[in-house]
Amino acid sequence: MRTTHTEKPTCFAWLLAKYGATLTADEVAETLRIRRKDVRLLSSKKLLTPLGNATPSSAKWFATFAIAELLENVDWLNRARRIIQRNNVERGKRDKEAA
Repeated sequence: MRTTHTEKPTCFAWLLAKYGATLTADEVAETLRIRRKDVRLLSSKKLLTPLGNATPSSAKWFATFAIAELLENVDWLNRARRIIQRNNVERGKRDKEAA
């Protein structure tokens, strides 16, 4: 399925200049200012979609344009942040119970 975009996100140009057309999971984490394991979490919750049909253990690549669009989507940023925070709280509870 091909999507046409009439307007480019304003942050697309600097992302493209810095990273090129695709981003690794580490570069996505740096761009979104989250941890790499949060990229995995957001991917598992279908908030981030890697390119291709990557197996769970393989390196993931993400489209720079798609990440640029997400950076400008306040609703998406809000949902992603809530999922990360909820996961951190749950992990904290598990760690506390294990100690």
